[in-house]
Amino acid sequence: MGDTSSGISSLLSALSGVSVPSSDQLTTRCPTQLVLSRASTFSETVRLVRFRSNGGTDEEGETDTGEEGEKLTHLDDVPCAITKLTQKLIDEGQYISDDQTVIEMSGFDMPNLTLTDLPGFVRTVGDHEDHSIIAKVRQMINRYMQQEQTVIIAVVPANVDMNNSEILQAAQEAGPNGTRTIAVVTKVDLVDAGAELAVHELLLNREKKMHLGYHAVKRRSQRDLSKRMSIERGLAVEKVFFGEHEYWRRLPTHLWGVPRLSERLMSILQDNIRRSLPKVVEEISSRMTETQKSLAKLGTPLETPVAQLQQFGKWVDSYLRLIEAAMSGRYEALPSSSTPIASDQFSTPADMDVRLRAVLRIKEANFQVAINKSKDCVFGDADAKKDHEQVAVGGAVQIEIDGQYRSGRVKGINGTDICCEEYDQQWKSKDHWRFDERAMLKKFIRENRGDELPIFTSYQAFCSLFRTTVDKWGQPTDTLVSAYRLQTKLVSDFVSEEVGENLELCSFSEVLRPM
Repeated sequence: MGDTSSGISSLLSALSGVSVPSSDQLTTRCPTQLVLSRASTFSETVRLVRFRSNGGTDEEGETDTGEEGEKLTHLDDVPCAITKLTQKLIDEGQYISDDQTVIEMSGFDMPNLTLTDLPGFVRTVGDHEDHSIIAKVRQMINRYMQQEQTVIIAVVPANVDMNNSEILQAAQEAGPNGTRTIAVVTKVDLVDAGAELAVHELLLNREKKMHLGYHAVKRRSQRDLSKRMSIERGLAVEKVFFGEHEYWRRLPTHLWGVPRLSERLMSILQDNIRRSLPKVVEEISSRMTETQKSLAKLGTPLETPVAQLQQFGKWVDSYLRLIEAAMSGRYEALPSSSTPIASDQFSTPADMDVRLRAVLRIKEANFQVAINKSKDCVFGDADAKKDHEQVAVGGAVQIEIDGQYRSGRVKGINGTDICCEEYDQQWKSKDHWRFDERAMLKKFIRENRGDELPIFTSYQAFCSLFRTTVDKWGQPTDTLVSAYRLQTKLVSDFVSEEVGENLELCSFSEVLRPM
């Protein structure tokens, strides 16, 4: 890890013996992981592993997409394969990606080691580049450095001010004790004359001290890469440089060169493993305990179709029994965890009232209220809701005569007293008359009479009235049906979960798998 163009990819190539693309521009656009393992025969594959994120939770990590990796036959094929996958990310619009290029290699002379090359820190971008990549690269590097099993190789060029190195600061934040961070100083051949002493003191860990110290390397320059200098040739040139340089030859041999760096890294990795092993063992033990508990809940293995059907039958019987109890109001038969609440409104499953019949009765009562309101709206006279002071000549009213209310039309008004022409102009006070709320309905029936008997209503008029009434039931009915479906689904899901836990069932996929 380090700044852009600090020699990270070139160092990775030297450590692994595998060439990776490198240039003087930003070339590493995504994490590149080298998984090396010892085997009797050579094999090599390159594939892309997608990254998934759940808001920084423990579920965050890489996910294999299932894409078949490209099999390679020679080490020289690696740069081309990496370039192809990088171009795929660019075509997807990803200038910097959290997706990971994984190179799996095995061979007789391969160590059991995993190396990861990350994009270098970006301090500035071009005019037409996305400024968000600066923060994205920093976040990606931090995510890898936070992994306690990771050894951090902080790559810093020798020709820059070490006190302003972003990678050294980030590494210290990730591991304050410094037990898993080693600083690798590159480009020592580019140190200005007269500045060697400061770098020499740094490499001897006398300045800006680090727990694991520093290590110097000279990697292939961009000119060397353009001339296709091999990794082996680069190692030879490095050995000559440190062995013959008038200043760097004074540096102790264990502090320079890729071969010695490999030895130091292996030693650091072993120490880190020893420190991390107790925690890893504890984590494995904890997960095994959780897995064994989950396994115990599955009950006896259902290895035959008959056993599977029998177990499924038990589940169905228990499910139907509990659903019937919820529907019929026998709530004492429900699981004790189904604590009812006062309100019939549920925002989350935890608030759910599994007393299905009781909840539905409340919904049905609301439905009945809505139906009753709709009846008052069918051919109802707006005058029915007026005050007595709002009476007008010609209005439809009912006046009390001999203890019975009879319909009529207002002819005269005196305050709240009225008289109707139909009843000899008898004046009635407001206590003995009321608005006729069925006047429009009566008028509709009169205007649509046919050849039916006097005491019967026209069939066509009845159908029209019925249709008008039922049309107003649509919204209350939809509300009731939705409430039925929602509440029944909530109770069904709750019962299914309770049955699964209490009966220690195996998974339904096991029970229902093809026989």
